Amino acid sequence: MSCACNERDISVRATAVFTGHVAERSTILAGILVVDDHPVIARACGLVLEPIGIEKVISAYDVDTGYQAFVEHEPDVSVIDLSLDGEALEGITLIKRIRSHDARARILVFSMRSDRSSFVAAIEAGATGYLIKDSPTDEFAKAVEQTRAGRRYIDPQLALNLAFPKNAALTPRERRILDLLLEDIPDEMDRPTKRPASKH
Repeated sequence: MSCACNERDISVRATAVFTGHVAERSTILAGILVVDDHPVIARACGLVLEPIGIEKVISAYDVDTGYQAFVEHEPDVSVIDLSLDGEALEGITLIKRIRSHDARARILVFSMRSDRSSFVAAIEAGATGYLIKDSPTDEFAKAVEQTRAGRRYIDPQLALNLAFPKNAALTPRERRILDLLLEDIPDEMDRPTKRPASKH
């Protein structure tokens, strides 16, 4: 039986999805929260995470339902898209609200936005990790596992793009954030080599 979901099926509560099956809130103790205004993303996440032992995926579609779901379910990891309800960076608002409620929250941004300003804004808001949506499915599972373990995760290609900007040098603020993040990337990830600062 498949889960009949649409963008407005969480008007007053979050929907708990067990790899395609809907379960009542009372049966959910923890799990992964996916906040994305495209319901298919939550279902796809459930399929990807099931092989690594994560069967509970809580789905929400905007800032309010996402925050409500976080408070009520206390998920192990919150996977948040930056673009919600037609607003380019509305996910930043949700990250800040979650962090204000629980400073220990583990948050993985899962977004199509690969520009460094969005990345820096997400990290400053309190995101633990950042993954681009066109990444392989096994990379998503790896990102969730590392975020759940409390370890920093940065999309490998994004990290390279940040370390070697094509169009403009990093600002001092961006460089400071990147340096701190690179110190926290797990050893098994390929770390980009920092480019020497230009004298010009």
